[in-house]
This record gives sequence, C-alpha cells and structure tokens, in this order.
Amino acid sequence: MTGIRFLLALAVAITAQQAFGQLPQTRITSVFPPGGQQGTAVDLTVGGGTDLDELDQMVFAHPGITAVPKLDANGNPVANTFTVTVAADVPVGLYDVRVRGLFGISNPRMFRVDSLAEIAEVEPNNLLAQATPVALETIVNARANGATDVDFYRIPVKAGQTLVVRSEAEKIDSSMQPMLQLYNVAGRRLAESRRIRAQEASLVYTSTADEDLIVRVQDAVYGGGDPFVYRLSFDSRPLIDWVSPAFVVANFQSPVTVYGRHLPGGQPTDSTLEGQPVYQQQMTISAANEQAPVGASVTAAFVDSFWWNAVPGNLVRIGLADGTPISEATETPDQPTTLPFEATGAFAELSDEDVFRFDAKKGEIWVAEVFAQRRGSIADPLLMVERVITNADGTFTYNRLATEDDDKQNPGGADLPTLSDDPLFQLTVPEDGTYRIRLRDRYADTRGDPRLNYRLSVRPPKADFSLVVFDAFPSADGKAPATSGAVSLRKGGSYELTVYAYRRDGHNDAIQLSAENLPAGITCRPSVIGPGQTSAKLVLTASSDAAEQIAPINVIGESGAADTAIKHAAQVASLIHDSINGLPRTARLTQSLMAGVMKDEQPFSIVVDAMSAEFSQDQQLLV
Repeated sequence: MTGIRFLLALAVAITAQQAFGQLPQTRITSVFPPGGQQGTAVDLTVGGGTDLDELDQMVFAHPGITAVPKLDANGNPVANTFTVTVAADVPVGLYDVRVRGLFGISNPRMFRVDSLAEIAEVEPNNLLAQATPVALETIVNARANGATDVDFYRIPVKAGQTLVVRSEAEKIDSSMQPMLQLYNVAGRRLAESRRIRAQEASLVYTSTADEDLIVRVQDAVYGGGDPFVYRLSFDSRPLIDWVSPAFVVANFQSPVTVYGRHLPGGQPTDSTLEGQPVYQQQMTISAANEQAPVGASVTAAFVDSFWWNAVPGNLVRIGLADGTPISEATETPDQPTTLPFEATGAFAELSDEDVFRFDAKKGEIWVAEVFAQRRGSIADPLLMVERVITNADGTFTYNRLATEDDDKQNPGGADLPTLSDDPLFQLTVPEDGTYRIRLRDRYADTRGDPRLNYRLSVRPPKADFSLVVFDAFPSADGKAPATSGAVSLRKGGSYELTVYAYRRDGHNDAIQLSAENLPAGITCRPSVIGPGQTSAKLVLTASSDAAEQIAPINVIGESGAADTAIKHAAQVASLIHDSINGLPRTARLTQSLMAGVMKDEQPFSIVVDAMSAEFSQDQQLLV
C-alpha cells in the first residue's frame, strides 16, 4: 500500500508541473522606444511577446514614471500602447517596466531615463541618401528591423567641435551587438567601434572643419528583429572609459581617477584607446545607501556594486569593498604587501602580469578572490599562488601551489547563468615563509587594455552566502531551461520560484527561506536550502477570492543559530534571452520581485495527498 501512495503523489506532481507550464502568461520581448527624457512624455509600445491579450496597465519601478493607455481620436485604446510620463526629478538611470493584461503581470524589460532630447529613427534610412538627420545633444531610439538592416544618420559639426557617439544595447536588454562606423560625406571612414560583452560601442571625433558626418549602424553579426533595439546618443558630454580604482569603500568619500577619451578639463595621459588620446580627472565618489545594480549581469548578485551616474551621459559600475585598496606598482615586478589587503589593477599592456608578495605563517588560512566580470569588467583573470623559496646563492625558486581560472560555483546551472570568470582560492599556509599571487588575463598574449581591470581581495575566511531568486516561467515539459516570466498567479493557483545560494568560505549550513510583504490573498510556505545544497523551491499560492493586484515582495534567507544568524534578502534575476545572435543565455538583476493576481482563473486545482485502497490478489488500479 505504501508503494501505491508514493506513485499517486508522484504522478500528480508531474501532471501539475506540465499543466502549469502550458497555461498562458503575459510575456514581453521589448518596448519601444526603450527610453525617455526627464520631464517629458512619450508613447511606449510593446514591441513583441506572447499572450498580450487585454493589456491595460504599464508599471515602472520608479513612482515618478507613470503610464496610461493611449487613446485614438475616438477615445478607444490603441493596442499595446501607453503614454508614459517621466517626471523631471526622476534620476537618470535604468528602470524595469512591465505590463499587465488578462494573463497577468509580465516579465520586466528595461527603460532608460536620460537628460537629452530624444527622437526615433526615421525609416527608410538604409542608404546614405536616406540618412536620418540628427542635431547635437540628441538621443535616437532605433531598431535593427531585419538581419541585413543598416541605419544611417547625418549630423552637422563645427570646426574644433568634439562629437561623442555612444550606443546602448546591452544595458537595455537588447539582443543587438551594434557596430558603429563614422564617415565623412566623401565616404572616408574616420572611426569604428563595436560592443564587446557589457562594454558598449562608442566613438569620439574632433572635427577640423565645418562638415556633415555620417554614422552607420548595423548588428555586428547581421542579426535583426523585434528585440534588436538600441539607443544612440550624439552629444558633447564627457565620455568615461574606466575608473581607477573600480571600487570604493561604502559610506565613505572615496577619491578616484576617471579616464576617458573626452573629459573637458582633464589632464592628458600617455594612453590611447581606439586611436584616441585618453585624459584623466580626479573625482570623489560617495557610496551611501546604494541599491543593487539593476540591469547588471546576474553574476553581480554575488558582489556588492552600484551604478554611478554623477557624470552626465555615463552609467559606470562601481564595486564596494571593506577597505581602501592599494594600486598595482607598475615599476615593481613583485609588489610587497601585508596581509590582509585589497588591491586594484589592470592588464593594460600585452602580456601584462601583476604580482603581489606577502609573508604568511604556517596554518594560517587566507582567501584570495578576484572580482572582474561580476563587476562589469571585460577582464578574464587567471590567478596563480606560489611559495617563494630563497636559494643559497640568493636566487629564487617558485613553488606553484594553485592555478585558478573561472569560479567553481554555478548554482544556477543550465537555467540561470551564474558562472563567472572570476577565480578564487583558499590558501592554507603550509610553512612559514614568503608567498606571492600572480595575476594575468587569460588572453594576455593577444590583448592588453586598461579597461581589463580587476579587484583582488586577500582576507581571512568568513562563512557567508548570497541569494538570488529566478523570476522565471517553467518550460511546458519541465525539461528544457526556464524562460522569461513573472510571479503571475491565477485565482486559486500557485507559482513556483527557484532560489539559488552562492556559498562563501565554507558556509555549509541550512538556509531557511521565507517570503515577506505578501499582499492579502497570497501565501507562501517557508522552505529550506539544505546543508551543502545550492537551491530550493518556494511556492506562492493565491486564494480563490484573491483580488486582482500587483505588489512587490521580498524573499529572505536566514542561516545559523539565533544569536549568530546570518540574514540576507535575495536579489532577483530575470532571463533576457536564450543563446541568440552570438550572445550566450543571458539573465540580469531586476529592481524587485513583483507578485500579481491576474483576471484569469485557475482552470483546475490539484491536491497532492495519499490515497488508501484495499485490493485482493490480481486486481488492478486504474489511475
């Protein structure tokens, strides 16, 4: 009889998962235009998606951005279009936008707020003679409409005037990889730039005469379609290419040096970037009460960082650390340091290698962790730990203890891409003596770039964890990876969320999970990520009489005894796209976890329970 009970429960659970995956849910792939100017209104259209029936609400993560359905001349709603108003005091930055319809609240897409006037590209502009005219200090919202789409823009400049052309695609959830080319009217190519992962394409050009310039834009691998939106800014604002150090101390005024190809008032350096001279300028960053870096890769959930927007036209990812960093000493092959320490550096030259030397005692345990990709850097660090042995003749022998490349943790597995290129090694000191850490870029033999920057932290181990909840929709068969989704409940229905744990420095305890700030009509049973495990499920359930609503909720994890418990709120990740257009499966952080109850009702309910039955020999049970 026990076997019968088990089989019944299992079959019902599988049926529930498959039925859940097949029910319709509102999902969007893009909005257009993907941004707006402070203090203005713009008509925003849902570019594509599934189950977009009866869309009646558009919701933004900032209360200063509001939307109402757009009406035609007869007072009827225009399909999938809303009039959006951006208040003048909304800070420039990135904000989640969602829509709601018959099948609930959608997954988020990105809406960018900036300070310049904005226009949309005018089609056709596929030929030079059809180039969209653009004035300086203007942002163009555009899309690569097809696989071979090319967009041309024409802008007049004065002699001595510096033009900065910057694209945004990765930041706004786009599948596009823009390639920018700058020409004069005679057809001579003056400059070129393309997107490299999170590094957006940008151009800087100072004109020697009054002239018209032409900007040509295409996808680098000839992709196109609804999600291939981009923003192109034509302006004279500063352009920051990198910041050093790339992290600051929280709640402290931290001096930094910003570097860029266009920094009015900046001092020249010996560096060049894409053929242009680089300038530097001293600034101060105050990191207080900064929120999670919305729009950053999901790996950013495992490192503290934020968007710095103090310089107009620039959104720069800045990391947070516990201590003030030391900078790499380019003139010293082996830089002496004292444990513990924070260091910052960059692989600026071809075959560049940075070395940090320190003394340690037998039995001590130190964690050496590199932060690069998780903070938005394009570096791919290689970490080597060596013992330094002094020979009788005064020469040195280096005994390699470890070589680490990528992070060994990937709690999201195939569903949520949480694996990063950032290495980590825990050193148990074998003998009193001198040791060193060597860092180099994995592709050091073929590239060197000051934007290949990193943070190195060498510290005692401290057991801890971070959580990220995957706001996703399961596949129809439960076997394929989850897709874009949102917590959109039918009345009387349930929604399953996966919470992933990234464990640090030997943390192995159970993590108790719970949902907080649940609105009336929605409940969630606590769950647990078991010792040594990396994930668990949370199931939210709406009562049959729950009101239609949308509300932000929090997922909390707590681990350890009450007096020493570690407690963290989970960050939230949303899938942007599967592997497409030369880009890998990509997910990003969102501002909040939104839970909604939709108009549609649960078509049936399944209760998992044991069933008792008595049978005589040779009888069969039909399920």
